[in-house]
Amino acid sequence: MSDKLLKYYQEFSLETVSEAPNATGLYAWYASLNAGPKDWEMQIVDSEDKGIERLRNILRKQTDRFGFRTLETKAIGPFSQTWTGQLNDQTSNVLKDILSSSNDTQNQDSNNEKGAPKLQASLESPDSRYLLVKALESASPFLSSPIYIGVAENLNSRLSDHARDIKKLTSKVAKDPGARDTLKKLSKKSFAIRAVVSGFSPANLLVWTFNLDSLAEDLEIDTQEHRTVAEAAEWILNRWNRPYLGVR
Repeated sequence: MSDKLLKYYQEFSLETVSEAPNATGLYAWYASLNAGPKDWEMQIVDSEDKGIERLRNILRKQTDRFGFRTLETKAIGPFSQTWTGQLNDQTSNVLKDILSSSNDTQNQDSNNEKGAPKLQASLESPDSRYLLVKALESASPFLSSPIYIGVAENLNSRLSDHARDIKKLTSKVAKDPGARDTLKKLSKKSFAIRAVVSGFSPANLLVWTFNLDSLAEDLEIDTQEHRTVAEAAEWILNRWNRPYLGVR
């Protein structure tokens, strides 16, 4: 991204959203890997490098967070035939199987994945594991899709609400694991609820903001319809990108 465009964007964690601008704009939440040295460093136990399994575990947990929500389906046939049911996402199962197993124990579907041998090779040494972690951590937002796109008349206020709700719900689930099942049953789920139900914690989330007020000022556009334009842009971007924790 050029410096000319970058001036309109800022990155925040849940701990720094209070620094977001008091401006109309768009924002997008991204999933952060949040892996530390203990997740990839070499530790030999019984002649086995436990760093391999630790990194497999954290990558598998991150993959679990990306499971799409269940879809309610209804099919209509001739003579008023009707079928209803649920469709569950199976997309991530192959990746989770690869992350759970060595080359010797992967099933046929996993062995057909061209990336599996490359992943296995990347896990063999601590330096390669470290580089892989940093590459994945650096992917957002340039190589990663957003998990949620939103619009705000005041970015500071809106993101502070998100951060407060996520922290509150994360604490609630930590104290009572059964609370996650209760949250799943709510008919209307906010982004915070959907994120926590999916397994994201404050450490797994970061947000990028786009300051529409600043752009309009630089373009010398004399309009008060910033919120309307922001909502129109959000509507289009959600349909182009289809972030899996979005609803609009």
